[in-house]
Parts: sequence; C-alpha cells; structure tokens
Amino acid sequence: MSVLPEFQARQIVQRMHRLRYQIDLFAAHARTLRALSTSIDARMLLQEADNLLRNLRACREEFAKADGQVASLSHRLSPFPPAAGGLPPAAQWGSEFRAGSRQFIAAVQNAEREIRQLRGAGISQMNSPTR
Repeated sequence: MSVLPEFQARQIVQRMHRLRYQIDLFAAHARTLRALSTSIDARMLLQEADNLLRNLRACREEFAKADGQVASLSHRLSPFPPAAGGLPPAAQWGSEFRAGSRQFIAAVQNAEREIRQLRGAGISQMNSPTR
C-alpha cells in the first residue's frame, strides 16, 4: 500500500489551514484599520481594502485548486482500517477535508464582512463634509 495519497492528503489539509489562517489575518487587519479609521486617510483605507480583497481572491483561488484535488485523492485513500486500528484513511481524511472547507468558508465570510465594513468606513470618511 502506498503512503503517497495520505501524504498528499496531509499536504492539502495543511494548505487549507494555512489559507484559513491568512484569511483570518486579513479580517484582523481590516478590523484594526477600521478601528483606527479616524486617524487614517480615507484613500489609504480604500486602497488597503482593495488590496485585502485582491489577496482574499488569490487565497480563494488557491483553495479552489486544493479542493479540486480532494475528489480524486479521496478515491485513492484506503477504505480499510490500518492494522494498528483506528479510522480508515478515507474516513479520517474525508472528515479533515470537510472540516477544512467549513472553516475556510466561515473565515472568508468573516473577512468579507470586515473588509466591507472597512470600505464603508473609508467611503463614509470620503463623503464627510468636514474632510
């Protein structure tokens, strides 16, 4: 039996976690900028929101590539439990893939909300009559 599918599954799950972590950082960055928005120029806020959206899109594209490999990889994972006991690799990694996808989607939704609020703060500041 080949350990390559399990190695590839581990790499995909690690990539999913890394991407989710990056998305969480984008959300935290947007939240921090929004909290400091009164002392930052509105154009800079909007520019940074655009940068965050670009980075978010790149992460989503990378995640889609990793997620696209899951289906073919799932078929190559053994459906039989290991001799030492425990879950079969197909069940174990299938659960990891699903959890990684759910967590990534939640992180993206949170980051989109934070970036939208950052853009709103920038636009509000641009439209302020005291600007």
